[in-house]
Amino acid sequence: MAAGALLAALGCTVFLGYRASLLVVNYDFEQFFPSDDPETAYYRAFRSRFAPDNDFVLVALESPGTVYDSTYLARVEALTQRLAELPEVTEVLSPTSIAEPLAFGGSVFRRPLLRWDEGREALRADSARIARRPDILGNWIAVDHSACGILVQHTPGLGVEGCDSLAAAVLALSTEFPGMHATGRSVAQGHYIGTLKRELVLFVGVGTLLLGAILYFAFRSWLGIVAPIGIVLLSAVWTLGILQVAGGSIDIMTVVMPTILFVVGVSDVVHILARFNDERLAGFSPPQALKRTYAEVGLATFLTSATTAIGFLTLLTAAIPPVRNFGMFTAVGVGVAYVCAFTVLPALLVLAPPPPRERKGGDGTWEHGLSRLFRWTLSHGRTIGWATVGIALFSLTGALRVNVDTRLLEDLTEDDPLRREFHYFEAHFAGVRPFECAVEVPAPLHAYDPEVLRETEAIAAHAERLGVGAVLAPSRVFALAHRWKNGDAPSAQRLPDEDAAVEQLVASVNRGVGKEALSRMASPEAGLIRIAGRTADDGARAQAAREAALLDWHRTAFPRSSLVLHPTGTARLIDLNNADLSTDLTSGILLSIGVIALLAGWMFRSLAVVGIAVLVNLLPIAAIAGVMGWAGIDLKVSTGIVFCIAFGIAVDDTIHFLSRLRIELAANTPLPQAIRITHRSTGKAIILTSIILCAGFAVLTLSDFAGTVFLGAAIAGSLALAVAFDMLLLPLLMLKFYRPRRSSGHELDA
Repeated sequence: MAAGALLAALGCTVFLGYRASLLVVNYDFEQFFPSDDPETAYYRAFRSRFAPDNDFVLVALESPGTVYDSTYLARVEALTQRLAELPEVTEVLSPTSIAEPLAFGGSVFRRPLLRWDEGREALRADSARIARRPDILGNWIAVDHSACGILVQHTPGLGVEGCDSLAAAVLALSTEFPGMHATGRSVAQGHYIGTLKRELVLFVGVGTLLLGAILYFAFRSWLGIVAPIGIVLLSAVWTLGILQVAGGSIDIMTVVMPTILFVVGVSDVVHILARFNDERLAGFSPPQALKRTYAEVGLATFLTSATTAIGFLTLLTAAIPPVRNFGMFTAVGVGVAYVCAFTVLPALLVLAPPPPRERKGGDGTWEHGLSRLFRWTLSHGRTIGWATVGIALFSLTGALRVNVDTRLLEDLTEDDPLRREFHYFEAHFAGVRPFECAVEVPAPLHAYDPEVLRETEAIAAHAERLGVGAVLAPSRVFALAHRWKNGDAPSAQRLPDEDAAVEQLVASVNRGVGKEALSRMASPEAGLIRIAGRTADDGARAQAAREAALLDWHRTAFPRSSLVLHPTGTARLIDLNNADLSTDLTSGILLSIGVIALLAGWMFRSLAVVGIAVLVNLLPIAAIAGVMGWAGIDLKVSTGIVFCIAFGIAVDDTIHFLSRLRIELAANTPLPQAIRITHRSTGKAIILTSIILCAGFAVLTLSDFAGTVFLGAAIAGSLALAVAFDMLLLPLLMLKFYRPRRSSGHELDA
């Protein structure tokens, strides 16, 4: 029977392992849009009228001196030409390729923005002219005149393979053009995917070595190493196979799933293995030892697996699809690990040779140490109580300081190449974060009516005052056309004063070269105008304040306006997700608390035990909030999921402790003695599994993503605190507040 179970497991492993090998890595910002949300639907309808706000690559080429140098500008032009030749590129615009139509005496000619090949005097005149062109500085020329910017438009909605190919081709040019910088969706996507692949291998490799080392020192046998590692590896492979069969992929969330399953899944295996070894050393045969082991820890391991899975399932309350998928498939993985622990593991244990006798002092060291710890706990109850109060106050005051905020690349470390490029464009140009504002023009007004154009120009100008750079709006096209028609006079870069002149200008631009540019900024048939730009990535709160200030100003400046402003865009949708995160987390944690309360109430029929179990497990996650508040770490997707995960895992030790205590009390053991026995008998497994969990999650701190680093550090820290509370505070609270009913043993079957 054992051999049959192993053969069945082998068959499942071959099939699901093959499916796991077919998994693809996915990095798509749209995954983080709120699903089934009106704002998402609005943006997608808006985007269908215009181009997406992130289908571009920003390239800059630094100058060794000033940009107004013909040799340097020849390099810019050469780079522009090379970029235009790349696959999937639809248009390349740079200061050396842009030519403006100018009217003089009834004639129209096109003049390059920078006459880089016409001599020093021409460039000197161009530099003086550009200094008075706010639409050029920060957009095509760096604000400090140290670099030229190049805009590379690529095929809309370019997939992963296309983005990878384009990004690789763009970045390859940096060897030919020293001083080149590049950023954009395709570049970021390639960088993230490469990092995700490297980290998946790193986490599993380091986690396996670390787990093997801990298990060796704990069990000193090949079975004690191979069985736990084999079971969790099997669980991870099966789960990844199920993920692929279900149509999932590896993303920035699921990349840590194998590591989490690795450390979470080993907990039950260690509890089972430790108890099985004890029973075998007591002289029982493998079948008898298994039967006694499952009678002892079977219920506890089921409950701990269930509560851990529930902790992950609470992430289904989030509005973010990748977070929901991460929670669901990790919960599935926890279930798979439990099934493997009760099917594959027994087959291995039955076929394995007897465990070696403990070295002299091996098990005695644990018993002696746990006995001393229990005596110390009883004699230092007041100290433990005051320490708990101090931790609670620290956590509460820190939690009140936590802010909900996010930045597009905040999960990248400061020395990450992609983040450095991001900062470069923020420092020298208008930034990278897209700004989008839809202006709805109700009938009978028309998008190009003079009064509409004047009002939208005022809106665009105020957006600039609020920190939006490289602003695009239909009014800007007409104002620039008016300047061109007046011989490039700086004073003419505005809308004409007379309505008739505006209407004539609109008709002229619509017939000429400005028609294509206008199609990107206005949809007259839909009554829609687009005001777009770029800002610094200064956080969701700053962006929300910017949008609110723009709306408030518009209501005050145009109290009778019929135009409706509607901020939108990809970055804003991600911000909206984050704003709802605190509500989602609260729902998830309340659900977990409810489950823990029901379990504690079912086992002990005592409100006191319910309160104790909830308190002991709330304190560690409250400490996470306290650290976040005092350290200035914002609440966002990557930090917020820590709470639900940590709570679901931290409660496992409490369940093992209470489950064993229930067995002792059912045998009519007096409460003090029952707690002492429970503390000693479960202490080794609780401490050992906690060490494994903490070490396993600590592996995540090797990540290049700040959010993953925080996830690993926060969960490891909270679990260390949780085991301290379980071994020190929980016994004291049970002695102080719990009054058990006498039992003849029937409560075990309740």
